[in-house]
Amino acid sequence: MVIFTAAFAAGISFFQLLPMLPTSGWLLVFLPLLFLWIRYPQFFFVWGFIAGLLWALLFATLILSSELSSNLERQDILVVGCIASLPEQIGRRTRFQFDVERLEHNGLTVVGPDRIRLSWYSAKNRRLEVGDCWQLKVRLKRPHGSYNPGGMDYEGWLYRSGIRASGYIRQWDGNRQIESGRSRYFVHRIRQQIGERIERMAGDSQQGVALLKALTIGDRSGLTAEQWQTFSKTGTNHLVAISGLHVGIVVVWVFFLGRLFWSRCSWLSLRVPAPTAAALMSLLAALAYAALAGFSLPTQRALIMLTIALLAKVMKRSIRSSQILAAALFVVLLLEPASVLSPGLWLSFVAVGVILFAMNNRLKTSGWQQFGAVQWVVAIGLIPLLLLFFAQLSLISPLVNFIAVPLFTFLLVPLALMVLLLMPLPSLSAPLLLGVTQLLAWCEEWLRYTANLPMVSWQSSHLPLWAWLLIMLGILLLLLPRGLPARWLGLVLLLPLAMIKPERPQWGDFHFTLLDVGQGLSAVVETQNHTLVYDVGAHFSDRFDVGSAIVLPYLQYRGISKIDQLVISNGDADHAGGAPALVDGIEVVTVMSGEPARLKKLPAEFCQAGVEWQWDGVIFSILHPHKNSLFSGNDLSCVIHISNGAASLLLTGDIEAMAERRLLVEVPERLNVDIVQVAHHGSKTSSIEAFVSRVSAKYAVVSAGYRNRFSFPKAEVKQRWLLSGATFLNTASSGAIHFEIAKDGKIRGPIERRIEQRSYWNNDVE
Repeated sequence: MVIFTAAFAAGISFFQLLPMLPTSGWLLVFLPLLFLWIRYPQFFFVWGFIAGLLWALLFATLILSSELSSNLERQDILVVGCIASLPEQIGRRTRFQFDVERLEHNGLTVVGPDRIRLSWYSAKNRRLEVGDCWQLKVRLKRPHGSYNPGGMDYEGWLYRSGIRASGYIRQWDGNRQIESGRSRYFVHRIRQQIGERIERMAGDSQQGVALLKALTIGDRSGLTAEQWQTFSKTGTNHLVAISGLHVGIVVVWVFFLGRLFWSRCSWLSLRVPAPTAAALMSLLAALAYAALAGFSLPTQRALIMLTIALLAKVMKRSIRSSQILAAALFVVLLLEPASVLSPGLWLSFVAVGVILFAMNNRLKTSGWQQFGAVQWVVAIGLIPLLLLFFAQLSLISPLVNFIAVPLFTFLLVPLALMVLLLMPLPSLSAPLLLGVTQLLAWCEEWLRYTANLPMVSWQSSHLPLWAWLLIMLGILLLLLPRGLPARWLGLVLLLPLAMIKPERPQWGDFHFTLLDVGQGLSAVVETQNHTLVYDVGAHFSDRFDVGSAIVLPYLQYRGISKIDQLVISNGDADHAGGAPALVDGIEVVTVMSGEPARLKKLPAEFCQAGVEWQWDGVIFSILHPHKNSLFSGNDLSCVIHISNGAASLLLTGDIEAMAERRLLVEVPERLNVDIVQVAHHGSKTSSIEAFVSRVSAKYAVVSAGYRNRFSFPKAEVKQRWLLSGATFLNTASSGAIHFEIAKDGKIRGPIERRIEQRSYWNNDVE
């Protein structure tokens, strides 16, 4: 079972690396292998791997078979279906998943996805409940997300969630509810009602409410990006997301109390032994708690393992822990093969596997010593996964968890669940809720204080394959039993973590990366020892900010720990919105902007034309604007010319025709460059013919959002750059665009992230 499951998981995982979806005809190719399977069943790994490939192919084919046609994007569509997830309130927007039953365009039924993600910007006065069915007029687009090194794969998340389109609800008198409370959404409806009840009982005091909802119903939508950063730095994410630990807490408490009370009644004990009855009660309690958590992957794993263990106990069968873990993994992958794309799946199963391995081999102590040893073992065992998924390690995780885990186990989680049990009695539950939320708020303050201490976390850059192999071998050595020779070599094999850094440009070379930030702008220029960041994209909400979600992870991926010069070209939100979050996450030496007065929370110098500096053989020159110029708005954008004497780059921000004409008059000799960032996202108010002709770039790169409402870049602007002889690239279709410019003028690139790292679930973008 263990070998077959490992092979099954390997086959599914390998399938996710494919850049294109194989045709379903491949299923027929593998059919003859069934006869070989029957003839040679002993080759467990081979058959498991093939089974994983075929199962992933079947699942992917079913999910991707009903895609939204590109012709229907940005068109008014009538959709009929039901709300399928807890509605999330984000500012003035309410967002939820929607199960589609019918799609109509111009009165005709059209083929489309089974599940979509919708935003409603005027829903505050409407009652939206899970399971309610609606008729809505919407505008949709196919799955699309930013593609950047070190960043989250949003399209992959949509795929594994079964969401194949997203959009927003249009203002229309015909938007109406057509049915209330479909029975199949019963559990999620209860979760929503509990969450709303918690918020009402908390009243104006919202401290700790988001954490309480996360612990009781698995609703983490109220947690901000700053809170998640705190949990990540302290290694306590697993305490916030309902996982096996929480299910285990419920099981232990219910088993203890159930056996205690059952054994007090001799009539019951004579018919069903108290341990058996308590085990069944524990299983029911675990099932109820997992349902409240929305059956997340960690709770699925815990529930399946618990069910197998309890059934074995009832049937008096002996099953090894490794077999139970393998069976749980097999069932989870059978139900959701795309879950291999989820960090939560691997963190959950590997954490349990590491504990089982260590308990069998070295954790021979008992009590608090064993508990402390478990924290260290898990921290060591999860190093590769944490680096791979988050590029960050918490150095104080074992110490913090040594305090936090008992705190949550014996106090916070039991009290939180007690609030749920007492909800029918408001006089008891209301004061208890206020007390629990206050305790959670204090706990969060302690974690925030700890996270802000120096050297509590360590950022990792991109590592080569050979380094990963050494690190994994080192961790395996450290987890082996004490007394075995050469275990100390494990520490030596971990040295690549600290010693390997991404290759930096040589003296006189520079790298340029235009990040994919949607409808906004952010670029990074690297020399041998310095880094310039030009614009930081937008701030969308407390939970998503380009500065912390895209720019900072990219810098960490590149092993950059300091920004020598941050340039905010102008004060518009799509250029400056992410700056505060970025400054909070990394050291920034100096800041300059064309509109420093608009950066209220960020002291900045004026970007003065004529200022010039040199880094590592590369010259940076500010061409625009002048201090006392009459320009305003977009035309105040900071324009920077970067050159190593053999090749050059021009960053233009949002300048429009007036500023372009001024540059043609003042510095025409500096405009002829190899690479240009197309001004104002390709707006028709920029890139005038004379400017394009003078620049005469080899590459014209534009940062624009996919299917953005402005239709940037404009077709005539793109054509203008193409006629000038430039290769025209758009982040919406290319993802992050990277160039490496050598001191002899040779340009390596463009390296287009979306093309280089293509996955089969990605849609083709024109």
